[in-house]
Amino acid sequence: MAENKIYVQGSYIDIHDNENVYLSVDKASVNVNENENLNENEGRKTNNERRSNDELFHFIHPSVNEDQEMNIHNEVKRLVKRQGVQMICQHLLRMETEGKLLLPPNPSAIYKELVRVGMPQGDGYSEKNFKNNYR
Repeated sequence: MAENKIYVQGSYIDIHDNENVYLSVDKASVNVNENENLNENEGRKTNNERRSNDELFHFIHPSVNEDQEMNIHNEVKRLVKRQGVQMICQHLLRMETEGKLLLPPNPSAIYKELVRVGMPQGDGYSEKNFKNNYR
């Protein structure tokens, strides 16, 4: 019986698991490098989603130092995921008086930014409702 050998060189990405797979020329087994696994969610995100997660909240006050910017961003992100529109508006105004945020007079701009950060858009979170509670 003849023995068939297949030689493959280079690195490949397994499209089902989003893992980098390195095939060895000398061995008959497939080696998966555990250190270079892609996060499943990261592999499925679009470029806009990755960009929105990388960018800080746009209305952070310019006088805030760089160390606090990420803390303020995370605070706003938690706020929009856990609270209703009325509490979000109250908290944003409080953060503005503390000097953490510099909010625009136009509620449409802040609404779009809050949606980008993670605020839901369903019932009770409409732009009209937000405008009624803003300022």
